[in-house]
Amino acid sequence: MSINIQARSFRLTAALRGYVHAKLEKTLSRYRQQAPKISVTLQDINGPRGGEDMQCKIVVKTDGNRTLVIQETAEDMYDAIAIAASRASWAISRQLDRLQDRKRKAVNPYNTPEFNDEVLDSVDGFIGHHEEVDSYRTAV
Repeated sequence: MSINIQARSFRLTAALRGYVHAKLEKTLSRYRQQAPKISVTLQDINGPRGGEDMQCKIVVKTDGNRTLVIQETAEDMYDAIAIAASRASWAISRQLDRLQDRKRKAVNPYNTPEFNDEVLDSVDGFIGHHEEVDSYRTAV
C-alpha cells in the first residue's frame, strides 16, 4: 500500500506523518490488495484563526479503477485523521461488497437439484392434489 501525504497551509511534522502512516496501516491493512494507492491531504482551512478547521482528505484508488474520496473536518488534526481513516475503511468495505453483489448470480431455488428431488419425492403421492403442492412451494 502506497501512502502519499501532503500538507497545505502548515508544516507537516514527523509526528503527524508517523500518525497518519500508523493509523492508515492499522485501519486499512486488510485492504492492501484492493487499495494499493492512498493519497492524504491535510489542511488548516482558517489558518491561525482557530475553530473547526483542520481538514483531512483521503483519496483511495482501488484496483477496480475506482476512486473513493473521504473528507473530514475537526478541531484537532489527529481527530480528523482518525475519523477519516475509519470512514475510508467503511467506504472500501462497502465498495467491495457492491462489486461482489454484482458478480453473484441470482439463484432460482426451483431450479436447484436438491429442490427438484424433494418436490418429485413429495409429489409422487399427491398427484391430483394441487393445493398441497402449491402450499409446499410457498412454504419453501
